Amino acid sequence: MFVSGLLITAGLLTAIIFPTLYLAIAGFLLVGFGVSSVVPLAYGAAGKSTKVPTEIALTAVASIGFIGLLIGPPLIGLLAGVSSLRISFLAISFLGLSVALLSFVVKQDQN
Repeated sequence: MFVSGLLITAGLLTAIIFPTLYLAIAGFLLVGFGVSSVVPLAYGAAGKSTKVPTEIALTAVASIGFIGLLIGPPLIGLLAGVSSLRISFLAISFLGLSVALLSFVVKQDQN
């Protein structure tokens, strides 16, 4: 999850700092690689949790994921409308960085 968060952050920052076609495509490619592994890793960590029963942990991960899918795009659009698309991408890059930092919490929970 740490590497996934760093890929998300690096990809979005690349697209923000270098808004040319090929570098933006490369940045979003990095974002795709980072995002694609977060969900399987989150479900795997929930299934291995020793503090919460497996069925509750998996339900919590699924619920948070669905809430993110419903609330995320309107919030990003609102932020982009109020400021700019670059600012909204910057906010998402901070979320990617938070995934990287929270990976240490998930790792400690599994130990």
